[in-house]
Amino acid sequence: MMIKDNRRYYLDLKENARGRFLRVSQTITRGGPRSQIAIPAQGMIEFRDALTDLLEEFGTNDGGFKGELPEGRHMRVDNKNFYFDVGQNNRGIYMRISEVKSNFRNAITIPEKCWSRFRDILTDYC
Repeated sequence: MMIKDNRRYYLDLKENARGRFLRVSQTITRGGPRSQIAIPAQGMIEFRDALTDLLEEFGTNDGGFKGELPEGRHMRVDNKNFYFDVGQNNRGIYMRISEVKSNFRNAITIPEKCWSRFRDILTDYC
């Protein structure tokens, strides 16, 4: 589990009839709604590599902004599409990771200061 401001992030390795997957969940406040995405095991390394590429190109250790925001990135695993979109608001820079499958879309938002830690936890599962 990671905690940043009023958000908690959980990464849980799960298994069902289709195989193993990593469930990444975000809650905003205690007892609040939970957003989650499920990354199939065969896509975890590609997911980690995409996050690493964003960190190397645009991230900094202190979460400071180094220039233009990157363009969104996309990857497909089985019948799911994952979109990595970086944005900025009055609270800073963030990454929105969306899981899209036919008529279903779910997303989590990760502040820039947590990208390295999020990647490191994901690496532990790869």
